Amino acid sequence: MQKSFLEIGDIKAASGTKCFGSLGAIELADGSTVKIPLMVVRGVKEGPTLLLISAIHGPEIIGVEIIRRVLREEIDPKTLTGSIIALPVANPLAFQQSSYVTPYYDFYDLNRAFPGDLQGTTTARLAGLIWSVVSKSDYVIDIHAVPNPLGYGFTVVRPIGKVRIDDKALNLAKAFGLTITISKQPRIEESGRLPGLQIVASRSGIPSILVEMNGWRSWSKEAADAGVIGVLNVMKYLKMIRGTLQKQQGVVLPRSLQTQMLFANKGGLIHTEISPGASIKAGDVVARIFNVYGELVENIKTPRDGYLCAYPYMENQAVATGDYVALIGEEI
Repeated sequence: MQKSFLEIGDIKAASGTKCFGSLGAIELADGSTVKIPLMVVRGVKEGPTLLLISAIHGPEIIGVEIIRRVLREEIDPKTLTGSIIALPVANPLAFQQSSYVTPYYDFYDLNRAFPGDLQGTTTARLAGLIWSVVSKSDYVIDIHAVPNPLGYGFTVVRPIGKVRIDDKALNLAKAFGLTITISKQPRIEESGRLPGLQIVASRSGIPSILVEMNGWRSWSKEAADAGVIGVLNVMKYLKMIRGTLQKQQGVVLPRSLQTQMLFANKGGLIHTEISPGASIKAGDVVARIFNVYGELVENIKTPRDGYLCAYPYMENQAVATGDYVALIGEEI
């Protein structure tokens, strides 16, 4: 029996209970408040604390449905070992406007703001509130989405060079059951981008995986099913619930992929040439860019053999120089 209460935000969860409340709130100019929804399931037996996060980016709504099904339909706190903390809408300001970034004051990407600052800008304060929960967790599953991913999605592992943490994260990804992609941290920082929550949490000793599902501004039952299976598989692996791991359906590659992002050099409309999940050979054209005059201005080619993982265009298929166009993966 877990003896102590789990106190987070305005929730005080006793063992064997499900609780729903708020992690905190942002006050708008008119004095109205926007709360960060918080869900807690406190098991009866002592065990790990698993944090589920969704909608760090406003258009990425699939995780809201995955978390709903897991906590509302799949988990009984009377048979749960450990605890689940869930933030179904981590950035409610972005969620309301279906915006990738916080649509107030700093217009910043919440995923690049951790560990945050409770005395800082709007996004920094949101990150600080969320970090207060991350720091209480043993494992993190951060649910994201891309518009057109490989199969029903893929799991991202970002090694930080600490074998114990990296191995645990990889084992979580294996349990989740989707295609695994390995993204090396130096490539992110060398590109000038700040590390995201997954890396910041891992560097703080909390093994974390990021899952890219098919659920950008809309979601499908098939993708939600894959997400629910994956979360439950992780919980089975961590011995939080009983059962054998369930095999994922759809496109699941047998080997991990080392990923690389491809960017546009020209501006115009993207024409995609290869379906996500398909194999590619070095030199293959994965996308073409036609400018507003209808002229072909760029063929985007893959530099190596592998697979086309996703076309994660952020708003639509119109791109500018430097826009992220495609994600490819090479078998490791």
